[in-house]
Amino acid sequence: MDEAVGGGNGNLAQNLWQICSGFAHGREWATLGLLERTVHSQVGNVVQVRLSSSTEVLLNMLSMTTLLTGKAKKLYDTRRTCHR
Repeated sequence: MDEAVGGGNGNLAQNLWQICSGFAHGREWATLGLLERTVHSQVGNVVQVRLSSSTEVLLNMLSMTTLLTGKAKKLYDTRRTCHR
């Protein structure tokens, strides 16, 4: 699958899929890295932060998921065909 997505670039397809899946399922490790942060106040080590998602981030997640799903379908169709 990596060849179809990134020209054989390691685990690119798996990493992209895990990021999209984590974002879709609200996993902290995915959402905290992608959401926009606005600091409202800070008192000592306590910070009040507002996390929000932009349309750009959501469209990027949708685009990557659509790309990966399309590539996976194409790869599936290629591999399920008898090549005798």
